[in-house]
Amino acid sequence: MPAVFSDEEVVTFLAFVRETNTFKAIDGRVQRNIEVFNRLTQLTNDRHHQDNDKNKKTGEQWTTKWKSLKKRFLDEKIKENQSGLLSSICVYLIGLSRTIYQ
Repeated sequence: MPAVFSDEEVVTFLAFVRETNTFKAIDGRVQRNIEVFNRLTQLTNDRHHQDNDKNKKTGEQWTTKWKSLKKRFLDEKIKENQSGLLSSICVYLIGLSRTIYQ
């Protein structure tokens, strides 16, 4: 069963990516990415799941979520450029935009 991410978790995760300036470290090198996502996962889990191990996410789950968010962001940017109109972008994509274009 796929992991379910709350809005708060995703916003927190993106904030940690921004605060720790780790976006530049996510460069496609698998081993480095695993280390980066595991560190970010620990920070996010510490913030949201102190008492509940059941809902804690893994670095692999966050890696998958990151790829999904990034794809959605790029798809929305393409739509926006084609139509010339701002689409209704969800809070995740706004956070991702701030992270990528800091």
